[in-house]
Amino acid sequence: GGGSGGGGPELVPASKCGHLYHAECWRMYFKSEIVDGKVLHLACPFPSCKRKIEPDEVKAVVDAELMEKYTKFRSQAKLNEDPDIRWCPKPGCGTPMHGFKR
Repeated sequence: GGGSGGGGPELVPASKCGHLYHAECWRMYFKSEIVDGKVLHLACPFPSCKRKIEPDEVKAVVDAELMEKYTKFRSQAKLNEDPDIRWCPKPGCGTPMHGFKR
């Protein structure tokens, strides 16, 4: 390795805090968090850095399939946190229903 020939893996900064990780490391980190459903509270993996990761930062390194999962999980997670939302009880429906405040 060495030199500026571009042979090494590309380092991608977390845009707001500037912590650098290889694009593949970001991908693996995001994939792990997305699969675990931790989509609303993604944070920079740098120890002691608690900066929230923005959706466009995820989009910059993941593939379309994972981004679709991330977007879907994020929408569901936001709805799950809303006390006015209930889910349709019909099996397989999964449609959110508004206005069911208790």
